[in-house]
Amino acid sequence: MDRTGFDALLLDVVKRDEDFLLAYGGEAVRTPGGREVAHYDARLLEHMARESVLLGELSVTRLASLALYALEVDVLAQGRDPVVEAFEALISGDPLIQRRFGCGEAPEPEPEVLLDLLADNGLVVSLFVGGVAALAKALNRFLLAGSESAVCFDLEGCAAFLRRVYEELTPARKAAVAYLSRRHASGLAAPLLLTGGQITPSEYACAVLSFHAPGTGGEGIPTPDLPFALDGLAVDWERPAAGFAAMRAGIAEVTDYALASDRAKAADATLADLIAEGESHRLEFKSTFRWNLKAGRNDPDVSHASLKSIAAFLNSAGGTLLIGVRDDGSIEGIETDRFPNADQFAVHFWNALEGSLGPTAVGLVRARFEAADGRTVAVVSCAQSPRPVFLENRNQGQEFYIRVGNRSLKLGLEKALHYIRHHFPAAALD
Repeated sequence: MDRTGFDALLLDVVKRDEDFLLAYGGEAVRTPGGREVAHYDARLLEHMARESVLLGELSVTRLASLALYALEVDVLAQGRDPVVEAFEALISGDPLIQRRFGCGEAPEPEPEVLLDLLADNGLVVSLFVGGVAALAKALNRFLLAGSESAVCFDLEGCAAFLRRVYEELTPARKAAVAYLSRRHASGLAAPLLLTGGQITPSEYACAVLSFHAPGTGGEGIPTPDLPFALDGLAVDWERPAAGFAAMRAGIAEVTDYALASDRAKAADATLADLIAEGESHRLEFKSTFRWNLKAGRNDPDVSHASLKSIAAFLNSAGGTLLIGVRDDGSIEGIETDRFPNADQFAVHFWNALEGSLGPTAVGLVRARFEAADGRTVAVVSCAQSPRPVFLENRNQGQEFYIRVGNRSLKLGLEKALHYIRHHFPAAALD
């Protein structure tokens, strides 16, 4: 439905018995695959409606939120994954990975073209001087922080690590990676870094524009195969600032959708849903909070394991810790921690949290108790912190954790400082 035929007054989010429906003129809006645009959380559909009103049309080709929803329900939910299908090509043809490992021919501007651009527009300086360099550093930090150091020097190890990171994403974030890679011909590393919060939209836009500057040969970058057309990257290099602004706005649509999807899922997810999802970068299971099952006694190291997971979620993109759930998803229950009742467990938990992470971090954590298999599970939800959160370890002082894949990783001082400068650029450290 193009701009000339779109009437915003006809667009509505309709409540049904078990979900909400995006409707236009009283009829269900449908994906290219013919599926209704429906969701159990109205906020996600309201987000899509707002985006379509701002755009002035309802088109999967140009409306990012509708395209992302279609990728989820028409493609990923049907057992197909365009990124996995094209993974080897995406890795081998990725400009950042080519630069990092010296493989292939990364897009480079012809010197005379670059000089002309620099002479005409100062913005291009940031595109070429800052864009790719910032992403290359971010990729290197991500590899160093996220896996064994050998990954940084081995293309095969890097590919395996990035694939594992991708496969642990939520469907909405997988859709975002596929969409960005296809629409901007940006490879795999840049979309992964962006959706994972490792780089800013500006850094992504600068680097991707530099991949496609005149004379670079960036049109040869491989992309995932999607079942519907998308508007590609179009920049008037006489006015690159306009292209940069438009690209940033488009990126915001994608990241807003992924965030809205995450929030909708977190707000509505039942304990059974969470357990079925399995451990990931946003979800972890712990059998107990203080009781060492092997030693048969209370153990501060067991508590530390839960607290470091919470700290890692706060320092990353947020997440959920289930206390009372074994690694295999079966129920242990907080009863094993030997508290008289859930209230006493809660008092101990909040005291430990405040003592180890501080009162500010406590305000970013929510906890509830749910019954399962005759036992009780603590569901601990952690928001993304606007400031770095340090864990006080009575034996080793302050520690800094982030979430990488399905584990909580402690960073040494140098890596922590690098991460904090990037991830919390506006935070004033005490």
